[in-house]
Amino acid sequence: MEAVRHDGERVPEEVAADMAWVRSLLAHEYYADDTDRQNELIDRLRRYFTKNRKIMERTLEALEQLHDTQYADQPKL
Repeated sequence: MEAVRHDGERVPEEVAADMAWVRSLLAHEYYADDTDRQNELIDRLRRYFTKNRKIMERTLEALEQLHDTQYADQPKL
């Protein structure tokens, strides 16, 4: 039986999974022997992950605003 783990402990596993996905894409025959195509793919993946980071940051900001709005009347502990 696996112990319950904090979400933060899973970050290295998720990064490793992302990198395994990237490596599998780079190993595809379309990219395998073409450094220029590999570099183009890496640039696209940078944009993809940068976009996801922006979405995550804005979502967190929206959650904070929601929280602040919902609990504006309550005293802070």
